[in-house]
Amino acid sequence: KRRGGGVVKCVRFQSTPGDADARTDVFASAGNDRNLRISDARVKGAGVVKLFEDASDTCVNFVQWSPADSNILFSAGFDRAICLWDIRSTSDKPLHRLEGHHRTPGGGKIKGMHRAAFLASGRFVITTGEKTKLISIYDVATGKTVSRGESD
Repeated sequence: KRRGGGVVKCVRFQSTPGDADARTDVFASAGNDRNLRISDARVKGAGVVKLFEDASDTCVNFVQWSPADSNILFSAGFDRAICLWDIRSTSDKPLHRLEGHHRTPGGGKIKGMHRAAFLASGRFVITTGEKTKLISIYDVATGKTVSRGESD
């Protein structure tokens, strides 16, 4: 059962690595209940094959599969982190939490992440935060910040 009114904010089908237009029957969904679900349309019933409970401190607004590895995806919401997930993991914890990409002028309230993107064929994640000019780039393999700066 979904918390938070059951609102689903994002659904993304898994792509076949190397062919962004070729979709599989596996998809990720997330929303107000803060959970990240990996589902397989071929499975009867709910079809949920993996559940990452409390994938975010707040609702999850966006999920995206890696174009390079069909087992890796990220989630982003109204909190301060983008979480990288490996669906093969036996842990409920993210592979990496990408943090520090958000500052607001004058110490204002951080509203969080809405959208990020994989870059360089899935080697990096690039993001901004709401109401900021900062752009951050993270290494997917290590979770470390590669670059951070302001846009014009």
